[in-house]
Amino acid sequence: MSRRTAVDLHLHSKYSDGEDSIRDLVLLAKATAEQKFDGLSRLVISIADHDTLAGQREALEWGKKFDVETIPSSELTTTHERQNPHILFYFSASRLDEVEDNKELGMIFKKNRDIRKEKDRRILSGLRAKGFNLTYNELELVRPKNSVGGTPYIVMVLLKKYHDLEKRHIDDVFALVKEIEKSTRKDSSLQYLNLVSTTKILREAKVVPCLAHPLLNNLRSVRGLAYSFFMLGGGLGAEYYYPYHHFKKTSSINIDHYQKEIDRICAESERIKTGGSDYHGRHFRDKRNLFDVEVPYWVADKLLEKIDNVEKGRV
Repeated sequence: MSRRTAVDLHLHSKYSDGEDSIRDLVLLAKATAEQKFDGLSRLVISIADHDTLAGQREALEWGKKFDVETIPSSELTTTHERQNPHILFYFSASRLDEVEDNKELGMIFKKNRDIRKEKDRRILSGLRAKGFNLTYNELELVRPKNSVGGTPYIVMVLLKKYHDLEKRHIDDVFALVKEIEKSTRKDSSLQYLNLVSTTKILREAKVVPCLAHPLLNNLRSVRGLAYSFFMLGGGLGAEYYYPYHHFKKTSSINIDHYQKEIDRICAESERIKTGGSDYHGRHFRDKRNLFDVEVPYWVADKLLEKIDNVEKGRV
């Protein structure tokens, strides 16, 4: 069964900072899964664009057309102890209108998008100081309608305009942009809503909040991060299957202990483990590819079960 089911619950499209349209992303996921998994009988994906639900209706339509199960989702940026942990949240297709109309969620989306736009402007200003004259209007001209943009998108446009940058490793170009972005984090006017408050709002909206890639944050704070998300906020899961967690194992830091800690927390509290590739496009840094991490087939079933229980008030 596991070999015939492909699962990737963390993808990004042009509606945030991915390279592909919703249609192309659904088709690419299907083609990649059919090539990678022999005798594929089921494909479950979730397009979790940052701070928006703009592409969810489109994803459901294309998923239905190409026989791809699509779980609506989004990824929110929050603030916690000088870090910006992300929350993935999932819900059923039948509640898309209700979730889109939720006023408190709408306020978070708006706040986060406004912060992203201002950060983009400051990053562009920092780039100009380094000799890269990229304007906000240039971003707007090529950015798809309703896209929230973001750092990866700036890198993509930067590479297209300055061809000499292509000689440098894309990670170096990302590092250049991220270094400028870091300077904006000290500005209190650009602070996202805190992790606990955001999680509580998501629970009240009857969606399933899961801590995204928890081991990408400061490893020393993983335990405190998990406590705030699960115990104080009421979070319901964590992204356990994630490719970059394995990338970190090649460094001097052994993350096995932290991975086991997340596993233990989920097991003891009946919280779910999710996972996905965090795919942004073929030219994204770290060369993340679709289905880069093997997510067990039962992960999708557990998530769908949790969604159903939350929406029916059992959790």
